[in-house]
Amino acid sequence: MLLTMILVSVATFFIADEVRRQQFESEINVEQWQHMGDDLVSRYRRDGEQVLTDAWNAEGMVLLSPAMQPLTNIPIPIPPPPNGHRDEEGRPIPPPEQMVPPANGTPSDRAPGPPPDMVSRSFVPNGEPSGGPPMHFRAWQHIELSAMDDGKPYWLAIDQVKRFDIAQRNRLPLYLAIAVALAAFCCAILTGYITRPLKALSRATRELAEGNLQSRVAEKVSSRRDELGELAKDFNTMAQRLQLLLEDQQQLLRDISHELRTPLARLQIALELARHRAAGVVERELDRIEYEGNAINELIDEVLTLVRANQPADASELVDVAELWLERVEQAQLEAEERGIRIDTVLRDQIEVIGQRRWLGRVMDNLIRNALKYSPDDSVISIALQRVGKGWEFSIADQGPGVEPEALEHLFKPFYRTDQARQTGSGYGIGLSIVERVIRFHGGSVVARNAQPSGLAVVASFPTLADTRSE
Repeated sequence: MLLTMILVSVATFFIADEVRRQQFESEINVEQWQHMGDDLVSRYRRDGEQVLTDAWNAEGMVLLSPAMQPLTNIPIPIPPPPNGHRDEEGRPIPPPEQMVPPANGTPSDRAPGPPPDMVSRSFVPNGEPSGGPPMHFRAWQHIELSAMDDGKPYWLAIDQVKRFDIAQRNRLPLYLAIAVALAAFCCAILTGYITRPLKALSRATRELAEGNLQSRVAEKVSSRRDELGELAKDFNTMAQRLQLLLEDQQQLLRDISHELRTPLARLQIALELARHRAAGVVERELDRIEYEGNAINELIDEVLTLVRANQPADASELVDVAELWLERVEQAQLEAEERGIRIDTVLRDQIEVIGQRRWLGRVMDNLIRNALKYSPDDSVISIALQRVGKGWEFSIADQGPGVEPEALEHLFKPFYRTDQARQTGSGYGIGLSIVERVIRFHGGSVVARNAQPSGLAVVASFPTLADTRSE
């Protein structure tokens, strides 16, 4: 990129230099020079020799007396006009149009030039005080002025090489600005060419990490014939393979769960027949078998629910979140009252979202059930709902023992259970996994943290109020 900027800058400088050369050749005509010379004479008479010094430094102009002598000191000699063009009284006659010869010393082809002897050359090779353009001589123009001294005209001598050098210096900032602008433009194009596919790849990677297994890099990026195109192709291949693996895994869980349903149904039928024939002889053993069979059936239901939670298939509808919380809390009040547990709800805002009501209700049921399971008797469960910025969040906190800090990040993994849950033998470690997947499907995120002074708090956050999930 730096090399590109340097090349563009150099090319711009030479282009601008050439344009300036072409403009310089026809910049000022003889009449304008005569007007400028007469004005210089007026100022010289009024303000003195300093005016002539300033004119030399700024414009490369030297005012000559009628005797063709410089009226101020300059660092190089001024040749007199040639003797070949004079009027009847012997005065030099300037040509109608003066032009500066190009670098090779030949007249310009674009406009008529002066006779060769009307442009004097002082033999000061490469002697320009300020460096000057690449000319091997100094070209002087002599202009007869209207201003008179004792009836004789003043003359104006113009050093075209010095004028060109001054013009170049004055326009250097412009050249640099043009070069920087073109370099910035080229860099912007190059940057866009590189960053656009990187942004597309980053966006697809982020979507894949958030659970969108159908995320792919666009074809216009993956079809590029460079390293970025190859990277996009590899990403798409990886994403497709990952999608197939996860879909196969979920399908396997569905198949196993459904296949287990049949022998479980037969086992329950056989259990009822055995209970009828035993007439109470082995009632205790049969109760145990029934309990374990029900546990297996419940586990299968949880596994199937976990698989479906990745892509809930219910129709989306407008859901009043506060109303749904109150409905689920009311269903749990009976169990809570039996243990003296109070469920406090602080629903500060009425929030309506587009989502799948049954699955959002399942999330609330799982969270309330989990809080009741680990809350001590005569304690309080707190539920809060509120807007946060452009989004919203809800939380539920109990006063139970909480969990180990290192276990917090694993609570939402399938089949993960804390040591306390393993000791009590309750649950399968699926309920919070369902919560996390449903919330993520609805565009939110969920975290768990230990509450103070004790207990566990689960907070679900949604960045926007509107969710467009559909079937």
